[in-house]
Amino acid sequence: MIDTKDTEYLIAMRDGRNTSQSVFLQVCTLRSYYRTHVFCFFEGEDSKYYSSRIERRFSRKKAFILKGKEEVLHLYSLINTNGLLTSMCGMFFIDRDFDDTVYKNDNGYNIERDGDVFETDVYSIENYYVNDYTLGKILENEFNLQDHMSGYIKCIDNFKLRLNEFNQIILDFNALLFCHRKRKGIANKISFGDKKLKDFAVVTLAEIKRSSRYDNCIRSMMSESDFTESDVCRAKTILTRVKNMSNVFRGKNQFEFFLKYLELLIESKNEYFEEEIGNITIHSEKNKLTEFNSYAITSNKLVGFLDRQYKKLIALSAK
Repeated sequence: MIDTKDTEYLIAMRDGRNTSQSVFLQVCTLRSYYRTHVFCFFEGEDSKYYSSRIERRFSRKKAFILKGKEEVLHLYSLINTNGLLTSMCGMFFIDRDFDDTVYKNDNGYNIERDGDVFETDVYSIENYYVNDYTLGKILENEFNLQDHMSGYIKCIDNFKLRLNEFNQIILDFNALLFCHRKRKGIANKISFGDKKLKDFAVVTLAEIKRSSRYDNCIRSMMSESDFTESDVCRAKTILTRVKNMSNVFRGKNQFEFFLKYLELLIESKNEYFEEEIGNITIHSEKNKLTEFNSYAITSNKLVGFLDRQYKKLIALSAK
């Protein structure tokens, strides 16, 4: 039997491998042995989205997963200030979230807009999955529906309506999160990561309604913070100015809604669609970021970033 202290030690060792300091030491050791490789640095699960897109452009890569955005940025600072990026191709991938862009000059990192850091042009990588393009690809490949068929058109139109309803419901939550991110460093007890779809909405194909937990959930979050009603109202005004709220709202909530909508489609396929839908081979136990990876949008910004990095690697290899 493994002692509890041994388990805690193993977890600490594992987590220690994902810190900026640890990865920096690994890069210092490995870069001379992998001169023709691109070095990729991700936060959390984001590699599930990026890896296949990188591999279409680069034949050799070394990937490192860090604990979060700040660890990726700190690693970039370590590698950059030590001059390593002049002799290696390194790509750093981070989510925009509700933070100010990292390309500002006053954030301490001196990150160039066309440099080695890619910042999403949406809240996080999950937002690239939540759109009618991705759903359309799933309908084509998993439901065997083409874009001229009535079932396809009906489903896409309905999805847009339901997504808009969901975003209206989850606006208060995102406004609170917006306030929180804009006031970094100010302590409050408010928790966002543990909030799930069921806390906010009841999802059906016919409509999206507030859940019975909604009022208590928002009220509790307000009481745990020091935000005023006017703070939240200002945040809501800023967020609703955006043309597509699904691009700027917290990605994990958006993706959870998308998966629930898809689950309902599969459950009611015989009643919902006029067309005959065969067996759908979507695996409930598989990680959905991986399973739907090929259907998600690849932004023009990412394409341009990878093109520039590929040219950099070719130039370094020629030296």
